[in-house]
Amino acid sequence: MNPVDIEKLCSEHTKFHFEIENTLRQTYYKGIDEQLFETEELKNDIKDHVFRRYERTLIYYIPWITKVVNLSDKEIIEIGCGTGSSTAAFSHFTKHIYAYEVSESSVLAAKSRMQIMGINNVSIVQSTPDDLLEILKSNHSSGVSVILLFAVLEHMTIQERLKTLKEAWDLLLPGGTLIVADTPNRLTYFDYHTSQLPFFHFLPLDLAVKYYENSSRNQFKLAIKKLLDIGTVANAKNALIRWGNAVSYHEFEIVLGSNLKDLLVADGDSEEMRNLYPLSTEEKLLQQYFIEAKINQPLVFTNQILNLIFQKKSLNLTIELTQMNPNQRIHQELDEKSLGIFDCEVEPLTPEKLMETVEKESQFSSTNNQILSPQSQGWMLTAQQLQDELTQTKAELKESNEQLHQTQDELKESNEQLHQTQDELEELKIQQSQTQAELEQSQTQLQTQLTESAELRKSNEQLHQTQDELEELKIQQSQTQAELEQDKEQLHQTQLQLEELKIQQSQTQAELEHSSSQLQAQLTESNEQLHQKTRELQALQEEYSHTKLELEEYREKLHLSEAELEQDREQLHLTQLQLEELKIQQSQTQSELEQSQTQLHQTQALSEHYQIQLHQIQEQLEQSQIQLQQKIVELDKLKSQQHHTRLVQIIKERSQI
Repeated sequence: MNPVDIEKLCSEHTKFHFEIENTLRQTYYKGIDEQLFETEELKNDIKDHVFRRYERTLIYYIPWITKVVNLSDKEIIEIGCGTGSSTAAFSHFTKHIYAYEVSESSVLAAKSRMQIMGINNVSIVQSTPDDLLEILKSNHSSGVSVILLFAVLEHMTIQERLKTLKEAWDLLLPGGTLIVADTPNRLTYFDYHTSQLPFFHFLPLDLAVKYYENSSRNQFKLAIKKLLDIGTVANAKNALIRWGNAVSYHEFEIVLGSNLKDLLVADGDSEEMRNLYPLSTEEKLLQQYFIEAKINQPLVFTNQILNLIFQKKSLNLTIELTQMNPNQRIHQELDEKSLGIFDCEVEPLTPEKLMETVEKESQFSSTNNQILSPQSQGWMLTAQQLQDELTQTKAELKESNEQLHQTQDELKESNEQLHQTQDELEELKIQQSQTQAELEQSQTQLQTQLTESAELRKSNEQLHQTQDELEELKIQQSQTQAELEQDKEQLHQTQLQLEELKIQQSQTQAELEHSSSQLQAQLTESNEQLHQKTRELQALQEEYSHTKLELEEYREKLHLSEAELEQDREQLHLTQLQLEELKIQQSQTQSELEQSQTQLHQTQALSEHYQIQLHQIQEQLEQSQIQLQQKIVELDKLKSQQHHTRLVQIIKERSQI
């Protein structure tokens, strides 16, 4: 499939979004509380039904399927089409789709979707769960080539699931394809599909119907609670199944046989599916268990989401015994007996048994002459002739009997050797499956290592950027340290001045009073300066608050940008490569925002650190002021205020930087 065609289909689909959403609200979501439409959970669910599943099918599933199945000349039977998201996607690549669904609201939504999109090669049939398979067999009695089960098996009971798989497989023509897509795996630990709780899908229904309240899905909890409130526990259990109960390899093994590997022609480990569902740690652990436990099933059954394509083998032409003429039946029976000679006991041939056999053959020949050919009838001896010759051939029969016993012993030995060979062959098959599993694991590990290597390269680039930023921070720190040294020198000079003032105090009180008056004037001037600096500080704080508001606005703009980016993706529907590039850009933007936040926190931390140092300096100055008189205390306050002013300037310079 050409990626340009897929991009075109995604782009053209945007014009249908509004109409499809309105149709879904009137049909599929009819009766739901209007308040739920404002929740993120339901908004995401609507987006899935409107366009996400349609696009996911086009971008990932169609290329994956068309690699092994040519859909252009095929008629597809889809069991459980839902609201028609995937059905609409498949309709662009196949001759005709016959879609079957049991939900009336889903059928109405699907038919409206096809009408809105102008799709004419889809026929949608509604039926009850009990009648669906019978209608399917009746409508397609001559067999089908492709059957699609897209995100549907998990919504069936076990009995419905097994019956659906069996009837679908029986309906397939030789060489036909059974596609099982987007189906959750019950063997994984977390229930991603229904409850979004760990191990929930392992619980018996009696326990699950009591534990469901721990789920984070409000719509799921409300649905179950509504049924329990009116006292229908059985209906609540059935609702748990209909919401989704995962599948594993066991159902497929029961219906298709134990050798599933020979029937699989594509699975979820392909490139397209791994781009959609990357290998997780949970899957790696489960793969390791499969290998250690020697579970003889493909490792694809360890995936969180099962995506499988089975192909029915072509039948060999055989001649039925009922269609053979008598001579052919005799030879066929002899061939079947000869094939089983190693599994049966050879009975010794005695004269009496030979006589009895000849008499039976004579009677059989007289009533059914047409079974034996004329040549065989000519060769047959009568019972009387055999009795006359019996005496002469007793010795020969005895010798033949002994030889027959010897042959029987040799056959038993050959039988034992054959069983040993078969055992060795089984061991070789087990070893081969183990080797294949190890090979698949090695390939998986190699792919993981390649992914980790790419991530490591990105991390190294980010590390280099971080180192450069650290160098810049170190330079800033060294500058700050130099300024702190200058402040220390100024503090030392201030202390020296205080000592000189003490000496001057001891020399003359008059000079102190004179100085006190001068200091009072200076204090008044300093207070004015202090008020001015305080106003400047308030302005700085307002500027900081304004900057913080701008940062919040920037975050809101970033969220708006993300919303616009989502809207652009919805409108333009770029290819997967473009989507990945946008995700990378978004992650880089988020990283830059986090770096900006980190730098802001660092700046705030430095500011708090400076304030602590300032507080310490103030305490030292206050201790000195206690020893001096009141005027000296005022002088100390003045000096302290000067230092405070200097610190405000430093903070202002830092904010400018």
